[in-house]
Amino acid sequence: MKHATGILFLLCLLSLFCIVPVSGQVSIFLTDATVQPGETFTVPVKAANYQSILSTQFFIRWDPTVLSFKNVVDLHPPFDFVDHFGALSAQTQGTLAFAWFDTGSLSGINIENDSSLFSIEFTAVGSYGEYSKIEFYEDPSDASTITEIVDTSYKAIPYEVTDATISLGETVNTLFNSAPDKILIKPCYPNPFTHHTTLNFKLTQATTIHLNILDLQGKTVFEEQRYFGSGQHQLTLEKDVFSQPGIYFYHLTSPSFKVTQRLVFLEQ
Repeated sequence: MKHATGILFLLCLLSLFCIVPVSGQVSIFLTDATVQPGETFTVPVKAANYQSILSTQFFIRWDPTVLSFKNVVDLHPPFDFVDHFGALSAQTQGTLAFAWFDTGSLSGINIENDSSLFSIEFTAVGSYGEYSKIEFYEDPSDASTITEIVDTSYKAIPYEVTDATISLGETVNTLFNSAPDKILIKPCYPNPFTHHTTLNFKLTQATTIHLNILDLQGKTVFEEQRYFGSGQHQLTLEKDVFSQPGIYFYHLTSPSFKVTQRLVFLEQ
């Protein structure tokens, strides 16, 4: 990746002489996926509202003990691997930097909604049941990690980014329900989560429910027993319930049913 700091400086200078209004919000997003250990797969980095864009810079990281970086593929023109990616640390440290500036016509580029800017190719090297978050990351003290998108007004414009979680061998939201005629329940949302996750369920008849949350070693980290009437209910699990980031399982049990789901609590 070449001249990232110089690009930021140039854009700052250009913005001093421009009074064109800032454009609408751009989204750059990743999608959750479930793969098998040993599988080689790609994660598209997609965009929406990517119109009249003159410059884009962002930094992505993941857990290299779970996902091994292979390559950057399916690059949308005019992106180029040699000039626009900092890939030297992608294999060992699990980081990838992207910085591009339209040095040609300065007219910016347009990319159709839900199209890929590029895709990252990985091999899943972790074990069954492990996961890795792939996230957009920035360190204010390191200019190469700052997320910035500039349009043809030569100004940084609003944006949003969406991270993803790659699970190995099983779907995060898989839900076991022994008696769907007794309890109708949706998978916890959000999951993975950083602050809280919520269960929404409906009971066909009143009952006492025991909630038990276990870590991967089978140790109980939280439990309670409550009486619920028939009808719709919502139960929120706050982050304080979970001792540390990782994989957990919640169990809802009553005399007539048992519900189990895998939860992924992520570090903020």
